[in-house]
Amino acid sequence: MKVKILITVITVCALLCSCGMPPSPQSATTDTSQSSVETTSSPIPETTTESSDIPSYEVYFSNDDSRIFWNEELCCWALQRDDYDTLPYLVSVEDGKEIVVIDRESGTQSTLFLDPFSRIAPEIDIWGDCVFFLAAVNETHDGIYRIYLPDGTVDPLFTDIPVKDFVTGFFASSNHGVNWTVWDEDFLILCEEKWDSEITFLDSKTGQTRVTTARDVIGNGRDYSFELAQKSNIYFSMICRDYYSEQPFTTKYHYDAMTGNLYSIRTFAADSDAHFAIYPNGETRTAEEYDENGMAWWDDSYYGS
Repeated sequence: MKVKILITVITVCALLCSCGMPPSPQSATTDTSQSSVETTSSPIPETTTESSDIPSYEVYFSNDDSRIFWNEELCCWALQRDDYDTLPYLVSVEDGKEIVVIDRESGTQSTLFLDPFSRIAPEIDIWGDCVFFLAAVNETHDGIYRIYLPDGTVDPLFTDIPVKDFVTGFFASSNHGVNWTVWDEDFLILCEEKWDSEITFLDSKTGQTRVTTARDVIGNGRDYSFELAQKSNIYFSMICRDYYSEQPFTTKYHYDAMTGNLYSIRTFAADSDAHFAIYPNGETRTAEEYDENGMAWWDDSYYGS
């Protein structure tokens, strides 16, 4: 069982083009009254609570523990990572239905979260003693949840993501902040339409090009799905090259659970750090703002920081 850790690395895109704007930053209220998902605390293996160095829930979340930093060695903005080999537990997703924690020493297994709709995304993220993940809220909406592992407390942080949204790039930016990206639907519709169209692929092993289909090369004969396509940046790149007139855009979101504020910005799909980005009012993010805040674009002066 493995935990997938997300690391964001700087990617530079060429030109910035105009497009529609997302809603302005707003205060978001998390309403769990219509939730069909159980979010109560669950017992966890004893070894996760034995250390006197682990703060209580109230103490831990009284501060904002950011994990974004400038990596001097790699010359890029990145996320701090814990040494998971030293943690007393492993965390995994079981069949999209459960978040399970396993004690490394005893092998004791406990279920911390149950999703009756089986929509827990495999890309869970761990920072400090917290697990962050995307799962169902009800039939029509997904949400982002946080579990504080020392006591098993489950918090629904943001619960208003329509199921139809094509969400990717999920990660925790701090113990309070969560980020996700939504692809533009028109581009993804085009990707699905071209799944069986002839596309020229470069074989990385032989250096030769060949004309085939994405179903054959990427899907191994399987039908199109967003999850399958996004695993291969090559496919999206080929679609841009052969069928799309401009760079596909995405909308990035950041939600701050301390303030209840939701922020958004528009970027190229390949621009993971929002290096070239557009604020909700149509203004372009400046190089100075990027140098100051990097991938933490929600700290830019535009948002009142």
